[in-house]
Amino acid sequence: MKYYAGLDWGESHHDVAVVDEEGQLITHLRLTDDVYGLAQLLAALAAMRRSRRSIPIGIETGRGLMVAGLRKAGQPVVVLNPTQVANYRSRLAAQRKKSDRGDAHLLAHVLRVDGDAHRPTPAVSPQAAAPREMTRAHRQALHTAALLARRLRSVLRDYYPAAASAWAHLPGGLTRPEARTVLTAVPTPARAARLTRRRLGTLLTAS
Repeated sequence: MKYYAGLDWGESHHDVAVVDEEGQLITHLRLTDDVYGLAQLLAALAAMRRSRRSIPIGIETGRGLMVAGLRKAGQPVVVLNPTQVANYRSRLAAQRKKSDRGDAHLLAHVLRVDGDAHRPTPAVSPQAAAPREMTRAHRQALHTAALLARRLRSVLRDYYPAAASAWAHLPGGLTRPEARTVLTAVPTPARAARLTRRRLGTLLTAS
């Protein structure tokens, strides 16, 4: 008998479902995101009367304490594309299968049905993972900065139009250091009206 597991990742806890090759739910667990939750999961898999390392676990993220712990323990982890999982979810919802119990069950079902199309991802050494995580964090920081700049520009167009257009022609716009310095010093149109050229020059020099 083959088994397949799915782990629905959450910030405070994780849900895990294990199904057999017929699609029957064998067990469902709710785990904490710590070493105790990891130990509980490994013990539950080891109790399946089959080598736990033969049970693949489907998850939609390749990062986090739980994933790292599973890989270190030799458990096969299959990172599933969220878009593909959404397609499976739509298909199963149309069929109205009674055995589906949340996303953890769905992830296990994906491996059961199309396991050959989804292979476990190899473990990555800390030395190799560090540059990748730094790159990901940098990319996310740039995305967040651009999003906040768009929101700020939208607000300023209605409340403080002069500030919204002052740096629009320059690369970076409102994210430029001088823009942040000036807006910090004169955050309202009323205060900007009292800003002298000398004071403005001082602010621009300081930035």
